[in-house]
Amino acid sequence: MAKKAATKRKSAGRARSTRSGRSASNGRVRQTARRSSGRSAGGDDSESLLKVLENEHRQVKQMLKDLVNAEDADERAEIFGRLKPELEAHSHGEEEAFYPLLKKEEESKTTAIEAYVEHHIAERLIQEMDSMDKGDEEWEARAKVLKDVVEHHIEEEESEIWKEARKLLGKEKLAELTPDYMAVKERYL
Repeated sequence: MAKKAATKRKSAGRARSTRSGRSASNGRVRQTARRSSGRSAGGDDSESLLKVLENEHRQVKQMLKDLVNAEDADERAEIFGRLKPELEAHSHGEEEAFYPLLKKEEESKTTAIEAYVEHHIAERLIQEMDSMDKGDEEWEARAKVLKDVVEHHIEEEESEIWKEARKLLGKEKLAELTPDYMAVKERYL
C-alpha cells in the first residue's frame, strides 16, 4: 500500500515537472541542447547533432501546438515570445553549420535547398506575426500555417535530410558538427 502511494507521488512529480518545463522560458530548449551537445563523439550518442535537433524539434512542436491552442492574446504573446527566438536560432544553426555540407554533395543538394526555402517561409511568417496584434484572426491563421510549415519541415528533415546526412557525412562528422551548431545558435539567442 505504501509502495503504491510512493509510486503515485513520483509519477505526479514527473507530470508536474514536465508540465512546468513546457511553460518555462526559452532556456528550456537551450539547456536540453547543451546537455545533449556535451556528449563525446565516441560515446553512446555518436550522432549527437541529430539528437540535439530531435530534442529541439519535439519542444518546438509542443510550443506550436500550445500556440494554436492558446485561448487569448496574452497567452499567444507569451508562447510566441519563447518560440520566435528558438526557431530563429535553430534555423541559423542548421543553415550555417549543417546544410552547407549537404548542399555541397550532389545527392543531397536538392533537399538542402528545399530546407533553406522552408526556413525562409517560416521566417517570413514569424516576421509578419511579430508585428501583428496577437488577438487578430489573421495572426491566428498565420500561427496555424506556421505550425503546418514547421511540422512538414521537421518531418522531411528527420526522414530525408538526416538519412542523407548519415550516409554522406557519417556518425563522426555529425558528432563533430554539434559544437559548431551550438555556437551559431548561441549567437542568435
